[in-house]
Formats: sequence, structure tokens, C-alpha cells
Amino acid sequence: MKKAILLALLFSVSAFIFAQKPGDNLFDTSYVHRIDVDFYEPNFWDTLEYYYLLISDPMTGLPLGPKKYLPAKITIDGNVLDTIGFRQKGFFSNWGASGSMRKPFKVDINEFVKGQRYDGLRKFNLQNSFGDPSLMRDMLSYDLMRNAGVPAPRTAYARVYLNNQYWGLYLLLEQIDKEFLDAHFSSKKGNLYKAIASCHLDWQGPNPADYKDELELKTNEDEDDWTDLIRLINIINNTPQQDFVDSISNIFEVDEFLKVLAMDVMMLNWDSYYDHGRNFYMYQNPDTRKFHWIPWDYNLSFSSTEVDILFNDLKNQGGWNKPLIESILAVDSFENMFLDHYCTAIHGGNFDSTRLFPFMDRTQALLHPLVAFDPHFFYSLQDFNMSLDQDVIGGIGFPARGLKPFVRDRILTVRQELGNWGHVCQPNVSINDPLTYTPFILYPNPAQSSFYIELDQPIASGRILLRNELGQLVRDATFTGTEMEVDVNNLPAGLYVAEVIGKDIRVNKKVLVR
Repeated sequence: MKKAILLALLFSVSAFIFAQKPGDNLFDTSYVHRIDVDFYEPNFWDTLEYYYLLISDPMTGLPLGPKKYLPAKITIDGNVLDTIGFRQKGFFSNWGASGSMRKPFKVDINEFVKGQRYDGLRKFNLQNSFGDPSLMRDMLSYDLMRNAGVPAPRTAYARVYLNNQYWGLYLLLEQIDKEFLDAHFSSKKGNLYKAIASCHLDWQGPNPADYKDELELKTNEDEDDWTDLIRLINIINNTPQQDFVDSISNIFEVDEFLKVLAMDVMMLNWDSYYDHGRNFYMYQNPDTRKFHWIPWDYNLSFSSTEVDILFNDLKNQGGWNKPLIESILAVDSFENMFLDHYCTAIHGGNFDSTRLFPFMDRTQALLHPLVAFDPHFFYSLQDFNMSLDQDVIGGIGFPARGLKPFVRDRILTVRQELGNWGHVCQPNVSINDPLTYTPFILYPNPAQSSFYIELDQPIASGRILLRNELGQLVRDATFTGTEMEVDVNNLPAGLYVAEVIGKDIRVNKKVLVR
């Protein structure tokens, strides 16, 4: 046993060293991973079911006791860890899958062997894609968020076997934990809160106990300090309008939240803060003292619901209480910023059929052979095959929109609504027509070993991001002055997007690597 643990620890260290950063191996999207979980308890399924019912109320999703993991051996792409923790997870995706064995799972590498990691990670999730015949909604949603510049989890796909039985094709989903925080923020030592029930962020007084049925503190639990979060909620609900902009800007990353909100509306993700008040994290970076909004749970995105871009239809229904949205959008500059994010989504090459449709086609081709033999898939193989182009009715009883017609229709609707509000999109957000605005020079293009970026005016502190056709970030470098060389020597041939970000600039251009 000690030898097995030592080998597991050595593997986790070596995986961490050779990966570009924690999770790069596990979330490699170029292939479908294989995960084998072998339980030491023969009656493992009954125990997993019992532990889930023991820890959470399936009707409310509220915790009823400590989360219990079942010990097991796990083999990930041929790499063995002798003892990890494995349990069921989820609320709607678990409760809605009642009667099915296709439940969502959480893997805790660290649960029984403290300090143990896989690829530098201590936890990851196996999503069951409940309500999604395409198996792509979560994956596409997080990709859109990351492309919009929002810290969001990574995904990949995996064949999952439990005690040598093929359990099905699952989505690997990154855990929002200290490893995630360390990758995205200057410090991982701050307070991380998760919405665990319908949470409006309305003012309930200064007592932390009044908020703990809606939000759970996931880090620094021993200190249990809710002071700054309650201060934020107080500002949202009770600050006079003339003081609101300065007060909220000092404690909350408003623009980051508005990016998430705009993408939620673009995807009609009703199971989020703007409607249900669910599925988000908030993290306060101790270095800046500011809260960040982190998106979560997108299996019900690209839905058949409707909401206009400024939520007036929801407000007119009565009883809609989302003080964070209402307070921020009452400020003209914030509202314009919010509408600009729609422009960037539909004109900036992110929520764009020329990018998304080939992405969808490649993913469907990759998954098809495994879906065909999936014993617990919620839908039929025919449903999966038609899910990109047609609506699918079945599986869980309500329609799932065809992803491609959804994207086409949503772009047209949002463009029309922006016009109705008199909001004009600026031309510099487009990468599909680079001749409309060229704020920097990129040469040579096509590039072989490297290319250069030249700006008309120097910037003091900026970044250059390079993404591939799948939207994956492959280069991230700081940039000062007017010129920088970007190394592409080890990148696969293909089309990339180079983005320059500075204090007063965010522009991008396509580059072909040969």
C-alpha cells in the first residue's frame, strides 16, 4: 500500500512538472480520455446512492450532512492512483436523472491521501450532460466565456468505466478550487463563495447566518469571515445612486460580471443568476479586495426560453428581484458597457457561426463512436446526430434547441434588439472583416516560426493572447512599448487569433501559422 501511494505521489509530481500548467494534460481536448474507477466495495452503486441521499436533499439541493466519498482506485489514461475519493454530485442533473445510472460524479484525488494530485489537480468533475442531446452545451458555454475574457473552467471528454463496466461518455469539468484560483488570480488565499440555492443577493441584514442557506463559503472556513461579502450586498441594495459607481467599483469587478451576464443572455441560460439565481461562484482576491464572478453549470444553456437583452420582459412579469443587475444597469455607463459586450460577442468572432459550427462538427465526429455504445445515454443516437441542426424532444421531456439554428437566430435577435435600443456597435470589435479597423500591424502573415506585432502608440502594460481555432489559449505574454515578437515555432499549423489587450485597447487579428 505504501509503495502504491508513493508511486501515485511521484506520478502526480511528475505530471505537474511536465505539464505547462496544472490540468493541461487532463483537459487536453485533442482526444477522448479514458477513466477507469475500481471500487474496493463490491456493492459500490448502492453505497454511492446512499451517500448522496445522506448528504443532500434532492428536492432543495441543500446539504444535510458532510459529503461522503467512497474510496476507489482510479486509472486515468493509463496512469494509476491507488486511493481516491469518488461520489455522486449535482442538484438538477442528479435529481432529474432519477431512475438512471448516468449520475454526475466528483473525483477527489486528495480525499484519502493528503497532498496527492493528478496533473497538479486535487479535484475534477464528471458531468452527465443531463438535458443535452448534443453533449456540448457545457463545453461550448465555458469556451464562449473564456473567449470573452472571463475566468472559467476547462473541459474535455472521457469514457468512464466503473468496475470494468462502460458507464458512458462524460464531460470532464475543472473544479473551482484553490488550484483554479491560483491559475487565474494573483492570490488563491481569498474567500470563495458558492451559490447553493436560489440566491438574489438581496439585503437580509448584517448577520452572516441569514445568507448561509443561499451561499456557502468554500475556503477559509475556520475563519468564517463574511464581512466583505455582506458589505458588497449592502452596497448593491442600499447605496445612494450618486455614490454607487465608486462604491461598487472599489469592491466588485463590474465589467467581468457584465461579460458573464451578456454571455448568459446570448445563450439564454435561464438556470443562472439572471433568472433562477443559481450557478455561480464569487471570489474575493485578497490582493485587490475585489470580488470576481465565476460562471458555473451550463448543461441547460442554449435553451428554448426567451429573455430580451435588458431583461424588461422578466421585470414586467412581476416578482423579478435581481438587485445586482438592476443596480448596475441603472448606471448609464455600465449599461453601455453591458451592451458593448453583446457587440463584441456577435461581431468579434466569438458567438459566431464561422467559428462555432466547425467546432461543433469536429466535436460531434469525435464523440459519435462512443455515443453509439453508451449504455446510459439519456437520448438516442439519432437524437445526438440531429442535435446540431434540429430541435430534439425527448430524454427529459422538454425540447432541446438545435445548436446551429439557435446560434443563427440568436445573433439576428440580439442585433435587432441592439438596434431597437439605439446602441451602435463600434467597428473595431470585428475580426471577420479586418479591413474595417487595423489598430496594429501583424507580420509576416502567414507565419512560420514567429510573427511581430506593431502598435501605432506604445502601451505601458498590456497582454498578447493567442488562441487556436477551438478557442484554446496557446500563448499569453505581457507586452510593453510598440513592438513584440510572438513565437509560434512549436504550434500546429492552422488559423489563430492574436488579441492585444491594454488599458484603452482590446483588438484582435487573424494569423495563419504554417
